[in-house]
Amino acid sequence: MQRVTPARPRPLESASAAALFRWNPIALSAAGLAYAVLCGVYGVFTPSRDFVPWLVLAIIQVSWVMTLFLTGLAAMTVKADGRPPSFVDCLRMAFTNVEAVNRVNFRAGLAELRAAVTIVGLPRAANLLVRWFFQAHAVFEGYKGSAALDYSSSLLDGRWWPTYRWLLVIWAVALLPICIVFALQITTDLSFPVIILLRIPALAFAFVYHLCAITALYNQLKQTRITTATMAA
Repeated sequence: MQRVTPARPRPLESASAAALFRWNPIALSAAGLAYAVLCGVYGVFTPSRDFVPWLVLAIIQVSWVMTLFLTGLAAMTVKADGRPPSFVDCLRMAFTNVEAVNRVNFRAGLAELRAAVTIVGLPRAANLLVRWFFQAHAVFEGYKGSAALDYSSSLLDGRWWPTYRWLLVIWAVALLPICIVFALQITTDLSFPVIILLRIPALAFAFVYHLCAITALYNQLKQTRITTATMAA
């Protein structure tokens, strides 16, 4: 497995999601707010549901979501002087890695689609989806191409079900505010501007919590892998 030496170390390897947020709340909040606002703009101003315009807008949305996700990962790194990077620094680091992450995502997506073509292949597709869930984190660690997928998969050896259960918990907590806003939208007479104002903090929370919780889980899996390898040696 080939690995490119990371340019910056990963900090707070054993930190919780809350501790990761406290490490760089400004950059993480900025990324979450940008995500929430852009989601609102995308949902309100989508001009057409025809396939071609929808596909173009979907590609644009995936690109900026991935860029903001990587901006959040960058926010949880340590600069040479021991301080967290600024939001501008995080954006710069995200743009440096977004092409590599998109290539890995495309490779993983094709493999998952091939596995899901038949009903028999659906369990394998679900298995790959979870095993490769940390591919963006692996790229940020310095792994490239198939090495990122292999490393993400290796973290779950013997830990697939516990990881899957934690992912379900993380997704449920992240989606809870969005579900509450949606319930208010369909059960009350709140005006559309009010609904938008409620959506923004709900989406921002979902983005930041999901990112920090997933990163904390990734760090835990990585530490467990290192401990297991050390004990085996």
